[in-house]
Amino acid sequence: MGRRGYLIAAAVAVVVIGLVVWWAIARDDSGGSSNATTTTTTSVGTTTTAPSGSTTSTAPRLGACATSALTISIGAPEGTAGHFEYQIAFRNTSGATCGLTGFPGVSFVDGSGNQVGVPAARSPLSFSTVTLVAGSTADAHLQVTDPSVLDCAPAAPAAVRVYPPDQTAFADVPVTGLSICPSNPGTIDPVKAAS
Repeated sequence: MGRRGYLIAAAVAVVVIGLVVWWAIARDDSGGSSNATTTTTTSVGTTTTAPSGSTTSTAPRLGACATSALTISIGAPEGTAGHFEYQIAFRNTSGATCGLTGFPGVSFVDGSGNQVGVPAARSPLSFSTVTLVAGSTADAHLQVTDPSVLDCAPAAPAAVRVYPPDQTAFADVPVTGLSICPSNPGTIDPVKAAS
């Protein structure tokens, strides 16, 4: 390789390093807090894979809230044109402060725990770490597409399977009256401080 080839290789290396640094800075997050409360009974399990949000930071990172430290509940649906909106609440029931950063994994399961259709897709919204002191709550907005709008064969899951951000353990939250389009159930927003 001639001198020109070495110069091109060096230029590409500089661009790649610049992109890695930019990516790391762009993913750095700030904190927030919340104090609203909701509760429900959930069953907790584990799995080896789950969608999750993550961040890179130069400051010490607040410990992620373990699934076992949270009570996860789903509020009543609010209907709007073409979809139903649900709030998934994450209440810190441990005695320690922890954080939630990014998107929960959300899928739908039948009464036997088998997944129904595909998981909810992530929305394009940005996120930051939500700090949860003991007893406080954070929310994630779930938008479920009305199956009649998509002209698909609807399915009625028995529960919503929720993986808190950065966790492989899940909670199955029982639901009634929920109808989804298995091929396009809807979207999930990142966790935010409860309002």
